[in-house]
Amino acid sequence: MVHLTTRASGRRECGNSLTISEDLVMQRILYRPYLTFGMLCVCLTTGWASSRADDALPTPPEDPGSSIQDEIWLLNTRHLGCPEQTTEPIDFRVSRVSESGQTEPADYADFIESQSAARRTVVYVHGNRNTYSQSLTYGLQVYRKLVASEAGARQPVCFLIWSWPSSQIKGPLRDVRVKASRADKQAYYFANFLAQLSPDKPVSLLGFSYGARILTGAVHRFSGESLAERTIEATQNDGPALSMVLVAAAVQNDWLCPGKCHGNALAALDQLLNVYNDRDPALKRYRVVSATSNPEALGYTGLPSACRHAPYRQINARCQVGRTHDIRDYIRSWSLRQRIRSVLLAPPQPDSPLAYSSVENN
Repeated sequence: MVHLTTRASGRRECGNSLTISEDLVMQRILYRPYLTFGMLCVCLTTGWASSRADDALPTPPEDPGSSIQDEIWLLNTRHLGCPEQTTEPIDFRVSRVSESGQTEPADYADFIESQSAARRTVVYVHGNRNTYSQSLTYGLQVYRKLVASEAGARQPVCFLIWSWPSSQIKGPLRDVRVKASRADKQAYYFANFLAQLSPDKPVSLLGFSYGARILTGAVHRFSGESLAERTIEATQNDGPALSMVLVAAAVQNDWLCPGKCHGNALAALDQLLNVYNDRDPALKRYRVVSATSNPEALGYTGLPSACRHAPYRQINARCQVGRTHDIRDYIRSWSLRQRIRSVLLAPPQPDSPLAYSSVENN
């Protein structure tokens, strides 16, 4: 079924969305295809410790750091309900984050004003079943692996962790379906955030699992199209230059095709890298997300040929990460880190392979 794993104090517990644990119980489940879906739900529901244990994650160790003065922020939308069509400002809550994981609340207006057009902003959006503390902890791990480690070869960046309401709720099937709906609503908030950034500002987006669903929906909205009867006409501007990396995307594999739910997203991007894995045990079961259809996940199959109407690149990471659905396994791979950085931290080059549609299997 659908669970993620968190490594804390030498043991595995619930974590990010849609990942299957590899402990002894889950190994038996994975290799017994005759088990019914109902039996799988029972095993998952009774075989895990309380999600409260995830809130006790240790503070990340102090990073040795570098001479580059990056800014790290966390933007919290966990308190927001359903989007309302209004011209009133959205109550985004932001905090400054130190490299040791300490947070300090800040004013959102000051945060927006501090976004210099000369400084690239990199936004990470996590997947399902992340508590607030996990979104911070994993976000810092992503920052250290993908951004801080390249300090000597780049300009300072603003790294933003987007924390959305994805904590586990009762019932595995209900959990993944409710979170899919929440991700679609979060796309509205994210689009409004993008609309407030300078048109001259380079912005790089990294979405994992349902985080990818949020990003593709947001960029589609940002192009001026409605999604779930919501638009961003009240705040829309020309927008920043956008580059995007999707990792194990928990979004329908045809939604980026013209005329589909997120069909205008590709055309709005300067660069797109889709990192998928056809051995992902969670996305293999993505069809349960919908009660009315039998969808396949973009993060499992890759982008269909019918959707390849704009520059993009995609990589099958089956050899680097294997049977897993965990952002940490992706950023541990040196080759994947290099590919992801080439989009997140560098502007598109006219003669780069990323400027042309291509498929790369590893």
